[in-house]
Amino acid sequence: MAKKEEKKIIYYSDPLTDDFAENGIKTKTIKENYRYIRRNPFTFFISLVLRYLIAVPILTIVAFFTFGVKVKNKKALKSVKRNGYFLYANHTQNLDPCFHAVMVNPSKYTCIIASANAFSINPFISWLVRNLGTIPVPQTKKMYANYLKAINYHVRKKHNVLIYPEKHIWPYCNFIRPFTSDTFRYPVMNNTPVITATTCYKKVKCFKRPRIYIYLDGPFYPRQDIPMKDATNLLRDEAYNAMKLRASVEWNYEYYKYVKKDDANLPSSNSEEIS
Repeated sequence: MAKKEEKKIIYYSDPLTDDFAENGIKTKTIKENYRYIRRNPFTFFISLVLRYLIAVPILTIVAFFTFGVKVKNKKALKSVKRNGYFLYANHTQNLDPCFHAVMVNPSKYTCIIASANAFSINPFISWLVRNLGTIPVPQTKKMYANYLKAINYHVRKKHNVLIYPEKHIWPYCNFIRPFTSDTFRYPVMNNTPVITATTCYKKVKCFKRPRIYIYLDGPFYPRQDIPMKDATNLLRDEAYNAMKLRASVEWNYEYYKYVKKDDANLPSSNSEEIS
């Protein structure tokens, strides 16, 4: 008789706030005077060298041979890739920013919006992620003004801006969690299109873990003829529905099972509980 597959079960309470990154990082406070825009030519040169000569080739190899990452429907980028866009993706791996920034459009500079955790590992990693285009989510009102200026700056430079609207990592989650419309203000404010990148998982024989497929959809254009709040909510709904539809494919494999605590039964003997 074939051995029944063991499946890790993760119990959650709130899909908007629960985080299962399991990275053990102690979050540090970002300085209020954090410099969001770095115009120094030497700094920008170092950033380009790190990205195109080191990060892109190394991470492409790691992504393919370790996770089997493959990007599908790249034709969605055809009309926007020269002008830049906002890229919204579901968050199911610690290395998601690497996969999305490098694999989706490797020739394009990408500004990655990340939590303070990305800057809390150690000084070298903080320097590295900063120079690879990552900026922190603001922790104070004073920081927020500079944060908005940085987003506007990257849009004007025709860079991509990568955002995870789910905000928290749920490893191998094969469905789209609900997310708010707050981050969709940025493309509306800048009249910039949105592309969605939906990670799906496929069980294959040549990989121990399911293979990652990233499906692109869009572009979705913000409405400029309606109130900003309505345009923001509409854009969020378009992105959410596109991602949810992609994630609904039958082969999207449930490697980890997520169960809401209110609906949970006692875990079975062949499951591992995380709460």
